[in-house]
Amino acid sequence: MSRIYPKGGRVDSSNYMPQIFWNAGCQMVSLNYQTPDLAMQLNLGKFEYNGSCGYLLKPDFMRRPDRTFDPFSETPVDGVIAATCSVQVISGQFLSDKKIGTYVEVDMYGLPTDTIRKEFRTRMVMNNGLNPVYNEECFVFRKVCMSDASSIAFEVL
Repeated sequence: MSRIYPKGGRVDSSNYMPQIFWNAGCQMVSLNYQTPDLAMQLNLGKFEYNGSCGYLLKPDFMRRPDRTFDPFSETPVDGVIAATCSVQVISGQFLSDKKIGTYVEVDMYGLPTDTIRKEFRTRMVMNNGLNPVYNEECFVFRKVCMSDASSIAFEVL
């Protein structure tokens, strides 16, 4: 069992990205619950998957001694075929009662080869914070090597 703690001399309340440590097989990554940042959102999203019990079984290839796994390699898992993930942002509901412009960024977090940030973004819908309609074409994440350990984040800006 491995547990990750922040550096003892830290004086701020920021969080580090837990995905890096999850990729390496660490079971427990300590985060500051007082800081509602992206790291906490990924943590909460990941562990809601299993009824919020706080435990997720590692993927099969991380538990088998006959498999090799290098999270920083171009082909991190032997014998695993990469998946494709398509996401279509259609609309938003009750985002704000103000007449503001909004857009959505879609990011994927996972292995270094799977992580894609700031690449997929809808067009801005002006003066409609209540129920904007984006109706975009699909955003396609073409090569997801380890979908079991990947998360998709939707950010409305």
